[in-house]
Amino acid sequence: MIVTIGVQGEHEDNPTVAWPEERQQVKVGILTLTAASAQQKGVDCEPINFDPLVMADGIVPTDDPVLRFRSPAYAVSFAKRMGNL
Repeated sequence: MIVTIGVQGEHEDNPTVAWPEERQQVKVGILTLTAASAQQKGVDCEPINFDPLVMADGIVPTDDPVLRFRSPAYAVSFAKRMGNL
């Protein structure tokens, strides 16, 4: 995983603006998948919903409208997968 470091005063609410190539980057880790497991037998869909706005203490979302739209969109998708819509 590589983290690109932002700078003060930068726009954080427009995901279409690419940061400059020379921006400082820090390698913070490597994700290694060592195994996979099948979904539970007889279950159409695991009851897990990813919500990008559920964040750890001290981390807050930006005002990016695309990010703000994902939480309710993912909730609708989850409800449809679970057969509730």
